[in-house]
Amino acid sequence: ADWFVRDADWSIKALHRLIMTSATYCQRSDHRPEAFSVDPENLLLWRMLRRRLGFEAMRDAQLTYAGSLDERFGGPSLTAMFTGGGVTDRRSIYGHIDRMNPPALLRTFDVPSPQATCGRRDETTVPPQALHMMNHATLHELAARLASRTTGSPPQRVQRLFEIVFSRRPAPDESTAILRFIDGFDGNTPASWTTVAHTLLMSNEAQFID
Repeated sequence: ADWFVRDADWSIKALHRLIMTSATYCQRSDHRPEAFSVDPENLLLWRMLRRRLGFEAMRDAQLTYAGSLDERFGGPSLTAMFTGGGVTDRRSIYGHIDRMNPPALLRTFDVPSPQATCGRRDETTVPPQALHMMNHATLHELAARLASRTTGSPPQRVQRLFEIVFSRRPAPDESTAILRFIDGFDGNTPASWTTVAHTLLMSNEAQFID
């Protein structure tokens, strides 16, 4: 507090810069046995706690992976974005929400009711969330778009999918498992690559911030 008044001159921007460039803020969520043995509850903040993306960020990320996110600013809200009317490429912030009748999809993913203020969202892990990710037509369409962004040999396509979704290359065992799966579909059929892309979209690595 003394630094904030004396050195930062009450600048919120300076405070944000200090926090976000600190070693504590830049910690990863990796488990470190030596730190865990000293501080198992992470009271000293030796690692970041993993956190799941909120629904809006998750949806925008999926559109980004599919190469479909419309990054334009401004414009009217879209009523069909959350009601199952096909893939809408605009960012989630432009989705229309009826205050008296919020879409069921938003309730499924813990988006709070717009009828009251909410300081912190609840975070649940329930079967309807997984069922939406597995079965909804929007996810299948985005998976097909993601798969279509890759070309080349099967190993090259697997590598490209991992680079797009996970920002890393696949481990040898991951690549081997996927290529074995692809071989079961007679090699290069579009459906097999859409299934692989869909699996990556549903993975914890795509849904959580490390």
